[in-house]
Amino acid sequence: MTDIVIPLATGAAALDELDRVDWESLAHAYGIGRGDDDAPHTDVAGSLRGLSITDPDHEPQCGTGTTVGETSAFDDAIYLLYGNIWHQGTIYQATAYAVPFLVAYAAGDNTPQQQRRSIIELLAFIGIASSFEAPEGYYAGSWGSTNVGPNTRAAIATSADRLRPMADDPELRPVIDALLRLPDNPEQAATALSALVDD
Repeated sequence: MTDIVIPLATGAAALDELDRVDWESLAHAYGIGRGDDDAPHTDVAGSLRGLSITDPDHEPQCGTGTTVGETSAFDDAIYLLYGNIWHQGTIYQATAYAVPFLVAYAAGDNTPQQQRRSIIELLAFIGIASSFEAPEGYYAGSWGSTNVGPNTRAAIATSADRLRPMADDPELRPVIDALLRLPDNPEQAATALSALVDD
């Protein structure tokens, strides 16, 4: 495994660094890389880039809305990420590489609070899944490598300095506190995260 890339920037500028990762070599819920059909759900980097698109005339790409302007590019991007890096409770090789970009985008000064909360919720689900190992695939846990869970927890740990300040939001504090405990105590942290996302 190549080293996890930590973006130097935060907010939308962090997504300008996505090309530092070889996404074409990473497994996700729909295979490896973008595949032959080049569909939106197979493009993890494209899904991450979509987080920062601000187009009021955005055309829905993935079932989150049916007409132009009905849904935002951010909504589409989150929908795609729930499908390709956390699919029905399963995480993948690409998940660990996506985590620092999710955190860096959420940590941006100009990132809207609701977007930040949506990303932290996705990270909570990723954190829960990272506490399992299911190398043959399973409805909950990691797939594609016996190191997916540990690598994802390590990616969360390397993002700790960017996660901590977001805990100033009282709604995010319990989730972030649990995410920060995840690398050292995955089972306990996953139990706490499960209780928080079920509320």
